[in-house]
Amino acid sequence: MTLEHRFAPAGNRLVTRSHRQSTRFATAPERRSAVIDQRKAQQLLGETIRDIGILVVVFGPLDAFFQEGRVNTLPLVLIVAAGLLCIAE
Repeated sequence: MTLEHRFAPAGNRLVTRSHRQSTRFATAPERRSAVIDQRKAQQLLGETIRDIGILVVVFGPLDAFFQEGRVNTLPLVLIVAAGLLCIAE
C-alpha cells in the first residue's frame, strides 16, 4: 500500500485499518471545507446571545449580593434588563 493511497480522502466510505483493526467513518472532503450556511450561523449566534443573557441575569444579582457595602440598584436593574433582553431576542 502506497503512502498516497493510505492517506487519500475517503469520502463517505467505511474505512478499515488492518494494522490496528479499527473501523471508522471517514468524512467527505467537501464537508470539511464547507462554510456554515447563513441560517445555521444565525441560529448559533442566537443561542450564544441567549446563554450570555442567562449568565448575566444569574450572576449579576449574585455578584451584587456578595459585594461589601451598599450596592446601587440602578446599575443592577440595568444589568438584569440587558440580560433579559438577550434572553428574549
